[in-house]
Amino acid sequence: MYFLDADYEVFTQANSSVKSTALDKKRKAVQSKLLKVHEAVYPRLQLLGIDCHSAKQHITSDITPNRFNGTFNSWIFVRYGRTPEEMEQFKAIGIGFPELADIQYGLFEGRDFCIQLFLGSQKGYDRQRLPMTMRRNRAAIEAAVGELRGYGMQWEITGLEPFSIDDAEPSAFCDWLLANNNCEGESFLTLHYDREDPLISEQKLASEVFGKVRRLVPLYNLLTQRKK
Repeated sequence: MYFLDADYEVFTQANSSVKSTALDKKRKAVQSKLLKVHEAVYPRLQLLGIDCHSAKQHITSDITPNRFNGTFNSWIFVRYGRTPEEMEQFKAIGIGFPELADIQYGLFEGRDFCIQLFLGSQKGYDRQRLPMTMRRNRAAIEAAVGELRGYGMQWEITGLEPFSIDDAEPSAFCDWLLANNNCEGESFLTLHYDREDPLISEQKLASEVFGKVRRLVPLYNLLTQRKK
């Protein structure tokens, strides 16, 4: 497989606050693997209207514990969202790329590889706007959620039982998401892959990432009120 057990081990809870040269070397190796996937899919993702962080060193999330991630780091993601042109208006009001909703893929808490639509933390810009977004776009959001059924995706909010997209009507999902929007923690749609899943083999990973990200873009655009 493309990611080895040793790669997942780097981002376990036990290592999340550890700073060491040896561990940083391993973190860097995982980051390099993810960036190779990015290089394979990036030109096609740009055509979908999403982009990565404008600074090369921030294409992935931080790989070491630091003051920006609360000295705690048990994940690594490549993130895509607003374009550099869109980001200019956010920079003018002091909002950076990591504070906005995105679509991301990577290793999560030493458990597995996953692809996510990350809406945000409790105080995140796009998450705070969710009630207004639903009033404006609810019918379209329900239709976009319906298009994601059948893939095993679930929406997770920290501290709550995950909501299965496959097992409920889109209208019930929207009700649940709104009802729990003020919960603490993070809110995101996720698709988990077993470590031995052939879809995340070296030969198939880039194709799988592009295919699933492409399916998430319509919902992402609606939840962020992008005019696409």
